[in-house]
Amino acid sequence: MTCPLIDVRACWQHSSTLQQTPSVAVAPTCTTRYRARNPRATPLYRLFETHFEEVRGQWEDRFERRFGFWRGFVDEQVQRYLDCGLFENGFARVRCPDCAEEYLHAFSCKTREL
Repeated sequence: MTCPLIDVRACWQHSSTLQQTPSVAVAPTCTTRYRARNPRATPLYRLFETHFEEVRGQWEDRFERRFGFWRGFVDEQVQRYLDCGLFENGFARVRCPDCAEEYLHAFSCKTREL
């Protein structure tokens, strides 16, 4: 038997009786472990974090004639991307109903616009 937890959706489909109390015991039969992603470690995140303000500041001088004016929605989308999947912006505690293993799942911005 493998632990049904891969992500929150799989857990909710598997059982509607998630408990929110912490547990110490972990069943030895669970072989699948949830691995939280680290958005700050991705190359795209580092690129935006490092160079976005620089590009935005130089847009008018270097790029406006060729690509047009700076569109305001870009700021919002980049900020949403940089906030997405970070534990400090909210998370859920999920517990496997079979093995009682718990993990934290960071909330996502649910966007694919970037």
